[in-house]
This record gives sequence, structure tokens and C-alpha cells, in this order.
Amino acid sequence: MRTALLLRQSVLWLLVRIAHAVVAALAVDSPEVVAANSVMRPQPAVVLLCAVLGVVELWRRGERQLIGNLGINHWQLGALLLGPALIAEVVIAVVTGFWR
Repeated sequence: MRTALLLRQSVLWLLVRIAHAVVAALAVDSPEVVAANSVMRPQPAVVLLCAVLGVVELWRRGERQLIGNLGINHWQLGALLLGPALIAEVVIAVVTGFWR
């Protein structure tokens, strides 16, 4: 269950990043530069958005009770939902040299 949740959150993070790049590209006159900048920089808001969308998805699928029955409390669920997006954003920051 936890692995499936991590995989779903990773896919959700990827979809949110793609949607962010598309919206940024459509919002300006030179879409190549803005899309490249939005993809190459870490976005902390994407991490929180992915966590919120993960909670909404769990509620929509009716899996909150199942997760509670498996012994996953709210803090562990929060870490599971934040984990993939946070790790991916840190990797993007390290690879692009954001903290130099």
C-alpha cells in the first residue's frame, strides 16, 4: 500500500510540474524561456500542492479508513504524501545548482 501511494504521488508530482510548465509557457510571449526556467528551478509550492492533491485523492477514493486500518497515522501519511515531491524538488535543486 505504501509503495503504491509513493508511486501515485510521484506521478502526481510529475503531472503538476508539467501543468505548471504549460501554464507558464502559455502566459507569456516567449514560452521557450519561461517553460525552461519553470522546469529547471525548484518549486516549493509544488510540494504542498502535491500533498493537498494527494489528500483529496485519498478522500475521493475512500482510502482514508483503509490507511487508518493499516496503522498509518496522520503524521506518517503526511510524510508519505510529501516525500516523493520533496525528494524530487531537492534533486532538481541540487542538479541545477540552485544553492550555489
